[in-house]
Amino acid sequence: MSIQKLQENWKDYYVSYAGTSPSVPAGIMFDPKDDGRELVGDTWTRVEGKETVAEIIGWIKTYTQFYPKLHVILGPDNRLFGYIFYPWIAGNVIARLLDNGTLYVYDLEPPVYMNDPPDKWWIKYNDG
Repeated sequence: MSIQKLQENWKDYYVSYAGTSPSVPAGIMFDPKDDGRELVGDTWTRVEGKETVAEIIGWIKTYTQFYPKLHVILGPDNRLFGYIFYPWIAGNVIARLLDNGTLYVYDLEPPVYMNDPPDKWWIKYNDG
């Protein structure tokens, strides 16, 4: 799988992003539709348009100093839950199995604030 194929076939997935807005994304997640499994998270925002998917991917690609990369999200027994494209230097993706078909994905740290002390990006991220 590649980020290009996911972008071209975005309608086959539930697409969500983490971050403050589509122009300041921390990551984009692709959850295959109709597979009996679900990726959920309180801080992830659903994306409904092709242009927004392209915008988010485009912004993440600009984070070259953080090495953006596509990752596979696997659950128990290596079952595919989906894909996530994010700057891997931003940290690991943390997820928790809620039930046999639902994986809760926690928020990602926005890379645009990674060089700031935590008290600065926490305020920017949570207070706007």
